[in-house]
Amino acid sequence: MVNVFVKTEDGRICCERMADILRRGFALFNEQNSLSANINSNGLSLSYWTAEKQLILEQTEFDIQIRDKVGDVLSLQIEEEYWRQGKGRQLYGCIERFFIERGCAMAVTSPSGMGYDFWPAIGFRPREGNMWEKDLR
Repeated sequence: MVNVFVKTEDGRICCERMADILRRGFALFNEQNSLSANINSNGLSLSYWTAEKQLILEQTEFDIQIRDKVGDVLSLQIEEEYWRQGKGRQLYGCIERFFIERGCAMAVTSPSGMGYDFWPAIGFRPREGNMWEKDLR
């Protein structure tokens, strides 16, 4: 069973659902990975990460938040050895499925680093400032 860190029953349910989506759609998922959820007045925050590694490039992780029917991808990272193999697309596909199941009409992100080519390739388009968006309807 995946490691789950939550404070509420709703958080546990969200983590279990995301774990199920990841099991079915993300080839790198394994039961040693961890999920954390927090639900408060700012909405739902959910984080995923592989076993702790020393360097960020050795880790696969994401942080997302859902508020007012908008899913925000705060971060998404694939272990460097899996770059350019479609694993980022798989992982984002799982995140998008979760967003849609939770009633989100739009996904947004603020890419940084090497993500500038990734986001338009999966259907995001520029918005104001450094924000990118994707219609989920």
